Amino acid sequence: MNFSSRVASATSALALVISVTGAAQAASSGVCNRAHSNAVAQTNQHMNQWAAGIEDAGLPRNLTVAMLEVIEATRANALAEAAAARDDCTNSTAAPQDIIDASVLVISGGLSALFPNNMAYVDISEIMGGYPLGGPDALIPRFREQILGNGNGTIANIIRDPIRCVTFRRRC
Repeated sequence: MNFSSRVASATSALALVISVTGAAQAASSGVCNRAHSNAVAQTNQHMNQWAAGIEDAGLPRNLTVAMLEVIEATRANALAEAAAARDDCTNSTAAPQDIIDASVLVISGGLSALFPNNMAYVDISEIMGGYPLGGPDALIPRFREQILGNGNGTIANIIRDPIRCVTFRRRC
């Protein structure tokens, strides 16, 4: 086997690993999933408040049922829009995520493919979303919050969000 065929073989194997790991982890875009979860929670809260208000209004039963059906249709549309926005967000980070996944695979010498799911996963959406050390549930941010507690001083804000503080997108 000559060098060019070995490179082609290694490239196709790498592409297979990237497609398998990328497909499994593409849905785990942290920033997109958190935004979707927040939108779903707010939608459900508002729709439940509207439904409770209509049921308590003392309207005729047929009008109440019709209005509740409109609320459920509105909820379904809002949830579909939120899911579409999450998919668009996740798709916008798919190419950079593939590059990061390939880099982790190459740097680890292929061992990252053998690790349990997400053990060597680097979520590019968190980095692009302003969380260079991982999302709010990552180990380093949780440890940082334990140390800082409820401190809201300038130093605590710079430690929490250095990128936005340095670029003046956040008051520090």
